[in-house]
Amino acid sequence: MHASGSRLHGQALPVGYRLDGFDILGTIGHGGFGNVYAAVELASRRTVAIKEYLPRQHVVRGSHGQLCPQTAAAGECFRIGLQLFLDDARVLADLRHPALLPVERVWQQNGTAYFSMPCYAGVTLQQLAEDPKRQLDATWLEPTLGRLLGALESLHRRGYQHRDISPDNIILDTKGLPVLLDFSGARQHRERTTGPGALPTKPGYSPLEQYVGEGHDHGAWSDLYALGAVMYCLIARRTPPSSLARSVQDTLVPLSSMGLAAYSARTLAAIDRVLSLHRQDRPQSVAEFAADLALKRRGDIYLPGTASQRSAGSVGSSPLQLDIGHERHLWTLPAATLLAALALFCCLGLALDATKPHRSLVIKNRLADQAKALPVLQAAQELK
Repeated sequence: MHASGSRLHGQALPVGYRLDGFDILGTIGHGGFGNVYAAVELASRRTVAIKEYLPRQHVVRGSHGQLCPQTAAAGECFRIGLQLFLDDARVLADLRHPALLPVERVWQQNGTAYFSMPCYAGVTLQQLAEDPKRQLDATWLEPTLGRLLGALESLHRRGYQHRDISPDNIILDTKGLPVLLDFSGARQHRERTTGPGALPTKPGYSPLEQYVGEGHDHGAWSDLYALGAVMYCLIARRTPPSSLARSVQDTLVPLSSMGLAAYSARTLAAIDRVLSLHRQDRPQSVAEFAADLALKRRGDIYLPGTASQRSAGSVGSSPLQLDIGHERHLWTLPAATLLAALALFCCLGLALDATKPHRSLVIKNRLADQAKALPVLQAAQELK
């Protein structure tokens, strides 16, 4: 049940809505197939992110939060998509890798499904690429790339691809270690019912085969293209041209032609190869790309061969060492939204029926939780 006095706004759950063991703080992302909410976990007082399966073309939101198919045909599409969402979320929940965003809980409610994820403090690789003060070189990039390759290999071994790799979907935690985010595009490599053109695409990062849609041309090489494009962005400090535009006229300037002394010729050539327009010209597996880069597998990650480069993120006086006083929060809300939420909870404290335990809120604790989060949320807003 949602909190007394709150109203469902459009297709999103409102601030204060009680979702299993969480209270919704606000909506922080949405797309054609779902919403992402910031929420406080009641048992631990942690702030988490929650993904909701909500295909807008098939369902509408009822007055109490439940989803209702628009037609019988839409209901069948929704049912199939919901099962796929649950299957994928449960597989991702079983994955444990230091460079993968963990899925903590998966559950069903409101006629749909949800999964929760932790929030991270840090900077994204997009922010890093846009910061001229950050001087990057191979001693940082190679082990960082190696950790991400280990994460992808873990995903690929389960038959999944990420399909949405980009600089804004990779965050550096407070230790400077990369974490791959946003599995909204992750799909098992089997025939899906979404049809051609349904895959997520991001200009500059999505491979050509992803613009076509579902089919047999998708594989590890697709994620590797996207990861190579991220490395290109970090090294060249610009987004590579989209693969779709390249298919008409290829204007990509190879890294190996830029005279970049901070990186080995082998590393630059390997990234140039993985950015080949046609998938058969790219490395076909993480292991093949790692071999091109002269990275060796150690445990669940790949690292350079020299001992001095074996700890990604532990770069001493490197400009990548994060200042804990300037952390950015991954899942962000406008400060005004949070302040409005605080006001709402104050009002709710006067109106809640104490005889209904499922609606009870400890207002003092909730306000304290949100007040602690406010400086972080405000700092994140300053980045935009």
